[in-house]
Amino acid sequence: MNRELEPGERTDKCRTMRHICERDGCFEKIYRCQLGKLDHLFPNNNGMTDIDGYCLIDGRKIFLEWKSSNAGIPPKQLVALRALSWDSLVIVAWGDPKEMLADSFFIIQNGKIGERINGPNASIEFDKVIKQWAIN
Repeated sequence: MNRELEPGERTDKCRTMRHICERDGCFEKIYRCQLGKLDHLFPNNNGMTDIDGYCLIDGRKIFLEWKSSNAGIPPKQLVALRALSWDSLVIVAWGDPKEMLADSFFIIQNGKIGERINGPNASIEFDKVIKQWAIN
């Protein structure tokens, strides 16, 4: 019987990408959408952004934008994330993308950016936010 994982705890028994670099080549070089190639279709220096995670449960939506530890958020992407937050929970997190352990994060709701959570318990708090959203 599987036990419930504690917040901040991870397991290797999870869904994984179907892409295997050793077999299929470098995902980043071969399969990553090059959204910038569509920029010419949009006016005024606009373009598409990607979203790293999305879930829909009973009509409720959550979006996740994951950044490497030292990355910033492009200003237009932040505008887009704030727009999504009017009817969704949006989380922006920084940390280890392989293990999905957050070093820090903040939530955006109703267009407002919340306090950035940092420190050794950030992953635990990150998990709690998602879990709370999922069960409500």
